[in-house]
Amino acid sequence: MNSSNLTTFNTTATPSLYTTYRVGLAVWFGAMMTFCIGGTILNLLVMSIILSTAKLRIGSGILIAHLLAVLTSHCAVHLFLITVSTYCYAPYYPLSTPFCVYTTWMYYTCINAVNWSSLLIGINRFIAIFFPMKYSVLIQNKVIVVMILSIWAVCFGCSTQIVYGRAGTYGVTAPWGTCGITKPDVNFAIVTNVNVTLPLTILGLLYLGIFIGVAVKNRLDQRQIRAEQKTVVKKGDNVQTRRLFERRYRSAKILFVSYLWYVATLMPAPIALSLYPVAYVKLPLLSLIIRAVFLVGYATIPLIFLMMNAEYRRRLRSICKIFNKFLAKDKQLPAINQERSAEFATVVALRSSVKSGMKYYCNVQSVADTSCRELRPLPRWRYMLQRKQWLAARMI
Repeated sequence: MNSSNLTTFNTTATPSLYTTYRVGLAVWFGAMMTFCIGGTILNLLVMSIILSTAKLRIGSGILIAHLLAVLTSHCAVHLFLITVSTYCYAPYYPLSTPFCVYTTWMYYTCINAVNWSSLLIGINRFIAIFFPMKYSVLIQNKVIVVMILSIWAVCFGCSTQIVYGRAGTYGVTAPWGTCGITKPDVNFAIVTNVNVTLPLTILGLLYLGIFIGVAVKNRLDQRQIRAEQKTVVKKGDNVQTRRLFERRYRSAKILFVSYLWYVATLMPAPIALSLYPVAYVKLPLLSLIIRAVFLVGYATIPLIFLMMNAEYRRRLRSICKIFNKFLAKDKQLPAINQERSAEFATVVALRSSVKSGMKYYCNVQSVADTSCRELRPLPRWRYMLQRKQWLAARMI
């Protein structure tokens, strides 16, 4: 990498900038760390729900889990490092070039991986709804592995070009002295369009085709109902096929909502730069706010899955019940020990009364309150039975 590119660009933030926006930076740092930690927990939670449930692993489950794993790496590693370096390190020391190369390279690689993973999930849902006979081939393990590996091959290939200066360079950028791409050229615009605009556009068209196709199919079904005066849902295989179709359609709606939310949090950056090219220089906090909005999109996508899918919520409740039982078990240990001590005291009192010939017994219900201080009269038949059991126990 040619280091002269870094010297001709105003890459260091002045101390007065951090002093002027001290309060805003503190609020931004707190919000970013909150969403980094919360997004990591939510993504890991939903990913664990998918991987631990056989019903959710089939179909597009593995692809969704892969997408959530990439989102987890964004929240836990890349955006976390960028946030900490911006607030804690850049105001006092200039960031090193190797650090910027690594963080920015992985940052853009994972952004591209999110886009292509979302496209593969959309293709999966499209084929599942309109070509169900061929869907079994698409969900084979080897096919899924090939798709995931192809995603990372494309993403690493495009991001590595910038490392060698073919579409700009990774380095320290203004106004905050953080890591980014310095002097992007035409090749960078091409790489961005290939990895961001192209997959998201195709994905939007796929979801649009799904909704239009399902609307047409429902309209035809209604006409068939009126023509034949019969229900479309019949016994046997038709019921199972219809339910499978509806389940896949609900999954497509969930993914479409997450797609819209992701695009809504991704678009502020290009819109701001296209309308106001020097926005980051004139309004320094704007770049940080846009990055926070971008992080919100990554951190809250799992909430869409939890809110719109009953199976996710059911599995989450079962996990919470197991966790609550585990905590309650620890809290109940003193009570259990006290109850066992009371039962032991009852047995001791019974054996003592039988051994001494006393026709009294200690009631189990009153053990916790009286600690066997009050002995109630024991009927003769029960006294003889207890004595027989005690003698048998002695023989053993």
